[in-house]
Amino acid sequence: MMAGYEKLQEAIRLIREERERQILVEGFTPHLDKVRGHEDLVMAAATYEMEPEYRKEHPDSWPWDYAWWKPSEHTAKGRIKELTKAGALYMAAKQVMELKDINIPLKQAVCQKIDLLAEMIAELLEKEVANV
Repeated sequence: MMAGYEKLQEAIRLIREERERQILVEGFTPHLDKVRGHEDLVMAAATYEMEPEYRKEHPDSWPWDYAWWKPSEHTAKGRIKELTKAGALYMAAKQVMELKDINIPLKQAVCQKIDLLAEMIAELLEKEVANV
């Protein structure tokens, strides 16, 4: 199922807003993320992207202190929130690679992941509307 244009735009907006929140509220600026490294950002994003039933309470793939691990409830809204966090973390990794002038296949993969997550979020948003 391909999500509609409006829901895709909403999904992209959610990812961008989450990235902005990470910067403004959490203080994770692109320059601070540059110190942390794009690899850790990719691992954190992949951890949130992982289906909840396949990950442990404290996933081995989580690169930082578990105080920063904030999984959502196992609902459609919770899944949207986790995928949004994943998209924003991939976006942060992309920003770091751009700051470091890194152009490796991982950067292309990260860009593709952001697009894929936007599609996944849009589909969940459409299902949410259909269930109302």
